[in-house]
Amino acid sequence: MAVFDIGSGSVGGAIVKIPEANQTDEKRPEIIAEVRFDIKSKNDFKIDFESFTKDMLNALGKTARSLFDLKVGAPEEIFCMLASPWYDSEIKTIKESNLKKIKIDNNFVDRLTKKETEIIAKEYNYRFPLVKDRRLVIEQYVSSFILDGILTSNPFNKKARNIEMSLVVSTSPKELIGRIKEVIKKSFSTEKIDFMSFASASYLAIRDNFEVNKDTYFLVDIAGQTTDLVAVEKGFIKAFKSFPFGSNNLYRYLANKFNLDWREARNLFKLYLGGNLSLSMHKKTYNEVTFLEQTWIRKLDQEIDKIKEEGIKTSKNFFLTADRDVKELFTGIIYWAERDETLMNENKGVNIIALDGSLFLHNYYNKKCRFDPFLAIATLALTKEKIKTHD
Repeated sequence: MAVFDIGSGSVGGAIVKIPEANQTDEKRPEIIAEVRFDIKSKNDFKIDFESFTKDMLNALGKTARSLFDLKVGAPEEIFCMLASPWYDSEIKTIKESNLKKIKIDNNFVDRLTKKETEIIAKEYNYRFPLVKDRRLVIEQYVSSFILDGILTSNPFNKKARNIEMSLVVSTSPKELIGRIKEVIKKSFSTEKIDFMSFASASYLAIRDNFEVNKDTYFLVDIAGQTTDLVAVEKGFIKAFKSFPFGSNNLYRYLANKFNLDWREARNLFKLYLGGNLSLSMHKKTYNEVTFLEQTWIRKLDQEIDKIKEEGIKTSKNFFLTADRDVKELFTGIIYWAERDETLMNENKGVNIIALDGSLFLHNYYNKKCRFDPFLAIATLALTKEKIKTHD
């Protein structure tokens, strides 16, 4: 299979060898080759979405061509993992009450899901009346069950009168999905192309590699243009939040502040982190970076407050995904905000795990490849049956 990680700062691609169906479950997929290209970004603070989309598709085209040129195998299927802003996720709550207890089985779940899907289709047609704005459901799955007021991890074959089902729905512009397919097909003739959100993929990576199913935790993905926040409670996704502030905002701000181009701004930031600036330049950069840190944590704080207002408990557990050059910065921001008790008053201390270590990455790579956490997460997700995708 070919796997693509389509982000807002870069696009990655990999050729993945999938074990045969008759092999043992312990045999995991293996990434045998990978490439990644940055999405060209402008120094302007306001980014035109159409031009940004073209830049992304250009990076996707380079990634696909480079992957094809490696000549390591022809993929039978294509799997695309979309990060913000290329998709939106929301949770739909379905409730049903009956005079008699109803048995929960696949037919019952399919009936409720089909009914809700019809409602969603009508809602989207109303919200997006223009053809260019039409949305396509790229994934849809049940995230949790509450039977007669009790949260149930395994509802099948159980009976209840009052049933509450949470349905996660992820959508993407139909036109965008078509353009992505067109670009990929220029390099690979494979017709089967599936899509999944990064939020769902990272949720699966954490669920299957960490003992956290009874805990509440946050997934924080710091992409190029956005920061996404997912709240997971007792093993179930409970909320999706996002705000437009990612690692590229940092570089863009420094570029404008110091009259630099994009590459110079990134180098300035690296020199700053490494303590390799003159005393006066370090002080100037420190002041600007501190302003950015305060802006980002304030926005994250606001989204967590919204989650708390929805009745979801706060947590001291964070799973973080971010590019390597900004990972330590954002890890430190979360840590010090918690230590100062400005982020979450109910917890002392914070547990932050960055999903870029060898804890699960080594399961998917041979020794020739550089560890790419985003492609590893996508590779894990494509083998899971818990996520039901819809064409």
